Amino acid sequence: MQALEAPEQADFGPLVGEHKQGDTVLWLFRHGLFVEHRSARFAGSFDDIRGVYVEDKSQSPALRLKLPGRLQVKLKGGDEKADATLRGLMRMATPALLRRCVSEYDEGKTVDFGSIRLSKEWIGVRRAIGWKWLPLSRLSGWAVRNGWLFLDEGSGRPEPFAELPVRRIANFEVLVALLRKGHAEADLLQPANALRHRSRGRTWLSQPQHALSRRPRTFGRAVARWTLYAMAIAAGGYLGTRYDVPGLAVSALDSLRSIYQWLI
Repeated sequence: MQALEAPEQADFGPLVGEHKQGDTVLWLFRHGLFVEHRSARFAGSFDDIRGVYVEDKSQSPALRLKLPGRLQVKLKGGDEKADATLRGLMRMATPALLRRCVSEYDEGKTVDFGSIRLSKEWIGVRRAIGWKWLPLSRLSGWAVRNGWLFLDEGSGRPEPFAELPVRRIANFEVLVALLRKGHAEADLLQPANALRHRSRGRTWLSQPQHALSRRPRTFGRAVARWTLYAMAIAAGGYLGTRYDVPGLAVSALDSLRSIYQWLI
């Protein structure tokens, strides 16, 4: 890689690392970063970053940065210098993002983590249409396995609430810290919590479906979701145009939408 000409950003301290990937250039400083992506530019401190999404873990780091002004860039390592720069970015950005998110959380605000939103009272998961919300008082357990976050609900036998890939969650380490801060008893990475959760989730006639054992519901459920959604649109359009009975069309749409919402 050819040497890059670092911009003048004296307020951010000394230059720590740099990385060029296609039409994206990153300069990493002690107290901030400078990013050029095509014709867009961003210069700011680490707490100005809106989200750091870590891709599936591999030998080299890979991440997506969501920056102010609707700017998003994907960066991937591949050599020693690039890997060191991206790991340094994650290491230096996490404390600043943690301070900002903890402040918002303590003020009673809903903190945005991309596909998850969290407050002192609620946790929400983004779905294909809208959000699915759960009172934190009903969150019985959460676990991270094989690149997925699993969430369970219920005061008795734990039931699946949601699961989603970690790569869709912004500032994942910060989310984990807030979950432990506000709901430590649901952290299934703790052996005592995991043992209690397993005992409550035992079944005699079927495989347990709690966060410590179930598999992600991926391809089959995605096909079912979008098939039913397409059916709802087609049924509403057919009934509304052929028979000119809007009420019947709306009823059919509502019925299929209810099934769709149950699946997601």
